[in-house]
Amino acid sequence: MIAEFIVYAFVAAIVFSVSVVVFRVVRRGPKRTIQDLIPLLEPINLDEIELLFDPGEASFLRSNFSDAEFSALQSKRLDLAREYLRRMAHNAAVLAEWADREMSRNAATEELAAELHRDAVHVRIYALSARMWLNLWAILRLGPSRWLPTSMVTDCRKCAGISGLPAYGRLKNTAATLVLQFGYRESEQLLQHL
Repeated sequence: MIAEFIVYAFVAAIVFSVSVVVFRVVRRGPKRTIQDLIPLLEPINLDEIELLFDPGEASFLRSNFSDAEFSALQSKRLDLAREYLRRMAHNAAVLAEWADREMSRNAATEELAAELHRDAVHVRIYALSARMWLNLWAILRLGPSRWLPTSMVTDCRKCAGISGLPAYGRLKNTAATLVLQFGYRESEQLLQHL
């Protein structure tokens, strides 16, 4: 009885997920302008992320704090890294949706919009795979498995064959270039939100 319910709930969740994806593909999202897009982006401090993923900073912290203090600090760094990766994935998804619209709307900037879409996909793949890795570490560090080594956030500088920070930098530059191609004055505003 309970097993049947679990199976039906699982099948219903899969059907719902597939239908949401199909709906989004068919509908192709709302027609957003650059003015609509900017408030949807979540700010990211690349200097802070760079410091967070810096192996030298991690070594410095490990050598200057006790094991217990370093473990607590590393846990906070892990949470912060997961939040920044979530923001990176979100921003990449928003920009990919906008790039799709621009590819079908304007033949003059189709190549640049395709490049923005490609960069957004790379960032999204990186961010999601790095978050998956960090989430796995967070789960494994709970309870009786505390004997596992402390996860180094710096291990996620590169995931799925993609270096995260350079990929996000390319995404920002391509988005700003595409905005300038349309003659929008919002390029600076866009860069501040990315």
